[in-house]
Amino acid sequence: LAGSFRRALGSSWPLYVALALTWLPLAAFNLHGPRTPVAGFGLGVSGLQWWCTQTKVLFLYLKLTVWPWPLVIHYDIPYFDSIAAAWPWIALTSLLIALIVYGVYRGSAWGFVGTWIFAVLSPTLLIPLTAEIAAERRMYVVLAALMPATVVGCYALLRRAASASDGTVVESKIPFALTLAAALALAGAYSLIDLRRLSVYTDKLALWSDAAENQPNSPIIQLNLATALEAAGRKDEAVAHYFRAVELQPNHFVNHFKLA
Repeated sequence: LAGSFRRALGSSWPLYVALALTWLPLAAFNLHGPRTPVAGFGLGVSGLQWWCTQTKVLFLYLKLTVWPWPLVIHYDIPYFDSIAAAWPWIALTSLLIALIVYGVYRGSAWGFVGTWIFAVLSPTLLIPLTAEIAAERRMYVVLAALMPATVVGCYALLRRAASASDGTVVESKIPFALTLAAALALAGAYSLIDLRRLSVYTDKLALWSDAAENQPNSPIIQLNLATALEAAGRKDEAVAHYFRAVELQPNHFVNHFKLA
């Protein structure tokens, strides 16, 4: 908005200094505080593996923004072990970043929206979170940028469709009718998806059964499904899923303990 970073710093440096000082109490609170055992480097997942895998996760988030199905309570996405294995996703992410940088350079609205997406997701895109490779709920702040951009973009397209070559607005009900039809169709489709998604939250067994349908090779899902089956008194079925959890993750003691 100021035109350049130098001009922004020159005119509002007290604001930025005050904002930076808010990090001091945060650092003090966390200096000797507990550390999460499932986030950070040195947990068996290298930075290269995580970053390569997150290029694919990024486009999973964007796909779910457009069509939110299937949603899973826990995603178990195999890690990419090399750049060569992840090159299509790396290429797409690099292209997206280049477009966003160009948009920022031009001072465009879509450049701002793209920067918002990467800024908000950057903590989990950059820092390994081994217990949760992907989670669509991380998109809730990103949607605060994407939804207004979508509404304003559609409005601009409709204005252009309803304008004559000299820029004057033509009195026509066709754009309004098309917009109304599209909005009703999307609202109906997304409402059906929401209703079906919410139905799996009726109990733990329904939730983990749904997750197992979409992620059958996840040891965490198999373990939780087996636990839910056991709680429901279906022990024979639970044993089969405990065995599957052990098969998928033989070095995790909880799987063996539960099976025993």
